[in-house]
Amino acid sequence: MEQRVTPRFTVAAWSAVLAAAALAWVLTVKMSAHMAMPAMMPLPAFLVFWSVMMIAMMFPSVAPAALLWTRAIARTSLGAAQAWRMTQFLGGYLIAWAAFGTVLYEAILQVSSLLARRPESAGIAGAAIFTLAALYQATPLKRACLMHCRSPFAALMHYAAFPRRGRDLLVGLHHGAYCVGCCWGLMMLLLAAGIMNLAAMAGVALLVLLEKRWRRGDALARWSSALFALLALGALLRPDAFAGLR
Repeated sequence: MEQRVTPRFTVAAWSAVLAAAALAWVLTVKMSAHMAMPAMMPLPAFLVFWSVMMIAMMFPSVAPAALLWTRAIARTSLGAAQAWRMTQFLGGYLIAWAAFGTVLYEAILQVSSLLARRPESAGIAGAAIFTLAALYQATPLKRACLMHCRSPFAALMHYAAFPRRGRDLLVGLHHGAYCVGCCWGLMMLLLAAGIMNLAAMAGVALLVLLEKRWRRGDALARWSSALFALLALGALLRPDAFAGLR
C-alpha cells in the first residue's frame, strides 16, 4: 500500500542527514587531533577515519539525493523499515567511498615513502597531484558524473523497479560511485594539503557542495581547474607551504 509523504517526514529526513554530517565533523576534529598520521595507521583504522570524514564532507551535498530516495522509500515502507532501508542506501554510498579510500591509502603510503627517500622531490610530487586534479576537472567523465550528482532523479527512479532485496544498498553504491567519479580528483588534493588538515577538508567540502548544488556548479568545476594549475606551480616553487608535502 502506498503511503503519503508528509512535510514532517521530509523535515525529519533532512534533519537526520545533516545531523549525521554535523556529528561527523565533531568526530573528525577530535580524531584529527589525537590519531597518528595516515601513513602510520593500519588500513582498517584509516578507513574508519576516512568514512567519518566522508560523512562530514559529503553528506551535505548528497542530502538532496538521499531525500529523493527516502521519499520513494516512504511510499512503500513505514517506521523502522524506512530507517533500515535508508541506512542501507547511505551504507552503500559509504562503501563506494571506502573503496576509493583504500586506493587513496596506498597513494599516501607511496608518496610518504617517496618523500622519506627523496625530500627534494616534494615540489614535483605536489605539482603532479595538483596537475592531476586540474586535468580531471576538465574531462568529459567529470562532467558526466557531476551531471548525475546534480540531477540524479532519472537514475534513482530507474532502480525503483528493481526487486526490493538489496536494492537500497545497490542504489546507494551506484550513487556513491558517481560521487567518487565526480570528486576523487578533489579528494586527491588532500595528499598535498594534508589528509588531516581541517581547513583543507572544509575547503574541499565547500567546493563539492557548490559544484553539486550551485546553479553555476558545472562552470565552477572548470574554473577550479585553472586554480589547481596555479597551485601546481606554487607547489614547485614553495612545496613547504603544503602540509602534506612536509
